[in-house]
Amino acid sequence: MMLVWFAGVVAVVFAAYRRKPVNDAAVVGALVVALILTSRLFSPQYLVWMLPFLALARTHGERRATRLFVLIGLLTTVYLFGYADLLLGNRVLAAVIVLRNLLLAVTGVTLLRWGWSGGTTQSLPARSTRRQRRT
Repeated sequence: MMLVWFAGVVAVVFAAYRRKPVNDAAVVGALVVALILTSRLFSPQYLVWMLPFLALARTHGERRATRLFVLIGLLTTVYLFGYADLLLGNRVLAAVIVLRNLLLAVTGVTLLRWGWSGGTTQSLPARSTRRQRRT
C-alpha cells in the first residue's frame, strides 16, 4: 500500500509542477489528506495535521475545504462518544465513519483542485494597501 501511495504522491507532484501557477501548500495539504486516508491507523488527532493547510486555504478564500473539515470534526466526535457501541457492531456508527472518510477524501480533492488552480479564488475582494487621506 505504501508503494501505491508513493506512486500517487509522485504523480500528483509531477502533475502539479507541470502546471503554472501552483499553490504548493494546498498540494501538500492534499497529500497529507491522502496519507491520513491510506494509513492503516486513523487516529483522530491526525486531523490536526491538516489545520495549517486549511488555515492557509481559508485566508485565501477557499471556504469549502474548511467547512468540510468542521463536518469531519463533528462526525469524529460523534463516533468517539459511541466507540464502545461501534466495537459491538453498531452500523450507524460505522456509516458515520464511512461518511467522515468520504468527506475527508472530498476535502483532499478540494485542496488539490484549489492548489492546481494556483490557490486563487474570486470570492475575496482586492485589498488596497493605500490609506485614503481625508482632506
